[in-house]
Amino acid sequence: MGVGFRVYGFGDDGQVRRIPVATFTRLYEGARESPIAEYAGRRIKIAMACLETHHRKPLRMVRLDCFVLGFDEIGYVDQREKEEALDLGLKAVEPMTKPKDILEELRPSLARLKRDDKFRWTPTDAQRELIDRLTFI
Repeated sequence: MGVGFRVYGFGDDGQVRRIPVATFTRLYEGARESPIAEYAGRRIKIAMACLETHHRKPLRMVRLDCFVLGFDEIGYVDQREKEEALDLGLKAVEPMTKPKDILEELRPSLARLKRDDKFRWTPTDAQRELIDRLTFI
Protein backbone atom coordinates (compact mmCIF):
# COMPACT_ATOMS: atom_id res chain seq x y z
CA MET A 1 0.00 0.00 0.00
CA GLY A 2 1.08 3.52 -0.68
CA VAL A 3 -0.12 7.11 -0.69
CA GLY A 4 -0.82 9.23 -3.72
CA PHE A 5 -2.26 12.62 -4.51
CA ARG A 6 -4.38 14.13 -7.25
CA VAL A 7 -4.80 17.88 -7.69
CA TYR A 8 -7.69 19.46 -9.59
CA GLY A 9 -8.29 23.11 -10.45
CA PHE A 10 -11.88 24.32 -10.77
CA GLY A 11 -12.08 27.48 -12.85
CA ASP A 12 -14.97 29.90 -12.40
CA ASP A 13 -15.90 29.09 -16.01
CA GLY A 14 -16.80 25.51 -14.98
CA GLN A 15 -13.66 23.96 -16.44
CA VAL A 16 -11.85 21.35 -14.34
CA ARG A 17 -8.19 20.66 -14.93
CA ARG A 18 -6.03 17.98 -13.39
CA ILE A 19 -2.74 19.52 -12.33
CA PRO A 20 0.24 17.18 -12.09
CA VAL A 21 1.34 16.99 -8.44
CA ALA A 22 4.95 17.86 -9.29
CA THR A 23 3.84 20.96 -11.23
CA PHE A 24 1.49 22.04 -8.45
CA THR A 25 4.16 21.53 -5.77
CA ARG A 26 6.73 23.59 -7.68
CA LEU A 27 4.24 26.41 -8.29
CA TYR A 28 3.04 26.34 -4.69
CA GLU A 29 6.61 26.52 -3.41
CA GLY A 30 7.26 29.57 -5.60
CA ALA A 31 9.14 28.15 -8.59
CA ARG A 32 9.05 30.47 -11.57
CA GLU A 33 8.76 27.78 -14.23
CA SER A 34 5.75 26.34 -16.06
CA PRO A 35 3.02 28.86 -15.14
CA ILE A 36 -0.60 27.93 -15.75
CA ALA A 37 -1.54 30.70 -18.17
CA GLU A 38 -5.27 29.97 -18.05
CA TYR A 39 -5.23 30.74 -14.29
CA ALA A 40 -3.39 34.07 -14.69
CA GLY A 41 -4.86 36.82 -12.53
CA ARG A 42 -7.53 34.55 -11.06
CA ARG A 43 -8.38 32.85 -7.78
CA ILE A 44 -8.91 29.15 -8.46
CA LYS A 45 -10.67 26.52 -6.41
CA ILE A 46 -8.23 23.67 -5.80
CA ALA A 47 -9.21 20.17 -4.71
CA MET A 48 -6.37 17.98 -3.45
CA ALA A 49 -7.22 14.33 -2.93
CA CYS A 50 -5.04 12.16 -0.70
CA LEU A 51 -5.34 8.54 -1.80
CA GLU A 52 -4.50 5.10 -0.54
CA THR A 53 -2.89 3.32 -3.48
CA HIS A 54 -1.73 -0.13 -4.50
CA HIS A 55 0.87 -0.26 -7.28
CA ARG A 56 0.13 3.45 -7.89
CA LYS A 57 -3.57 2.75 -8.54
CA PRO A 58 -5.98 4.59 -6.24
CA LEU A 59 -7.97 2.32 -3.91
CA ARG A 60 -9.78 4.89 -1.80
CA MET A 61 -9.78 8.58 -1.01
CA VAL A 62 -8.50 9.19 2.50
CA ARG A 63 -8.91 12.97 2.54
CA LEU A 64 -10.06 15.78 0.29
CA ASP A 65 -8.74 19.29 0.95
CA CYS A 66 -10.46 22.13 -0.88
CA PHE A 67 -8.95 25.60 -0.86
CA VAL A 68 -8.76 28.72 -2.97
CA LEU A 69 -5.43 29.75 -4.42
CA GLY A 70 -4.60 33.03 -6.12
CA PHE A 71 -2.47 33.20 -9.26
CA ASP A 72 -0.55 36.25 -10.44
CA GLU A 73 -0.86 37.93 -13.85
CA ILE A 74 1.47 35.37 -15.47
CA GLY A 75 -0.02 32.20 -13.95
CA TYR A 76 2.26 31.55 -10.98
CA VAL A 77 0.91 31.03 -7.45
CA ASP A 78 0.53 34.40 -5.74
CA GLN A 79 3.00 33.94 -2.89
CA ARG A 80 1.71 36.92 -0.86
CA GLU A 81 -1.79 35.50 -0.86
CA LYS A 82 -0.47 32.04 -0.01
CA GLU A 83 1.45 33.51 2.95
CA GLU A 84 -1.72 35.27 4.12
CA ALA A 85 -3.58 31.94 4.11
CA LEU A 86 -0.77 30.21 6.01
CA ASP A 87 -0.60 33.07 8.52
CA LEU A 88 -4.35 32.83 9.18
CA GLY A 89 -3.98 29.06 9.57
CA LEU A 90 -1.35 29.57 12.27
CA LYS A 91 -3.45 32.21 14.02
CA ALA A 92 -6.40 29.78 14.02
CA VAL A 93 -4.57 27.33 16.29
CA GLU A 94 -5.92 27.36 19.83
CA PRO A 95 -3.39 28.55 22.42
CA MET A 96 -1.88 25.97 24.76
CA THR A 97 -2.33 28.24 27.76
CA LYS A 98 -5.49 29.72 29.21
CA PRO A 99 -6.39 32.98 27.42
CA LYS A 100 -5.94 36.16 29.48
CA ASP A 101 -9.11 37.83 28.22
CA ILE A 102 -12.04 37.40 25.86
CA LEU A 103 -10.18 38.98 22.92
CA GLU A 104 -7.34 36.52 23.24
CA GLU A 105 -9.87 33.71 23.53
CA LEU A 106 -11.70 34.79 20.36
CA ARG A 107 -8.62 35.41 18.18
CA PRO A 108 -8.30 31.80 16.89
CA SER A 109 -12.01 31.60 16.08
CA LEU A 110 -11.93 34.90 14.20
CA ALA A 111 -8.83 33.84 12.26
CA ARG A 112 -10.55 30.55 11.35
CA LEU A 113 -13.64 32.40 10.12
CA LYS A 114 -11.54 34.77 7.99
CA ARG A 115 -9.40 31.91 6.61
CA ASP A 116 -12.41 29.77 5.80
CA ASP A 117 -14.26 32.65 4.16
CA LYS A 118 -11.38 33.69 1.93
CA PHE A 119 -9.38 30.51 1.34
CA ARG A 120 -11.68 27.48 1.68
CA TRP A 121 -14.52 26.08 -0.37
CA THR A 122 -16.87 23.11 -0.15
CA PRO A 123 -17.53 21.12 -3.32
CA THR A 124 -21.10 20.55 -4.39
CA ASP A 125 -22.33 16.96 -4.70
CA ALA A 126 -21.80 17.19 -8.48
CA GLN A 127 -18.23 18.48 -8.03
CA ARG A 128 -17.50 15.72 -5.50
CA GLU A 129 -18.81 13.09 -7.93
CA LEU A 130 -16.63 14.59 -10.67
CA ILE A 131 -13.56 14.43 -8.42
CA ASP A 132 -14.36 10.78 -7.66
CA ARG A 133 -14.85 9.98 -11.36
CA LEU A 134 -11.62 11.70 -12.38
CA THR A 135 -9.68 10.08 -9.56
CA PHE A 136 -10.85 6.51 -10.01
CA ILE A 137 -10.91 6.17 -13.82
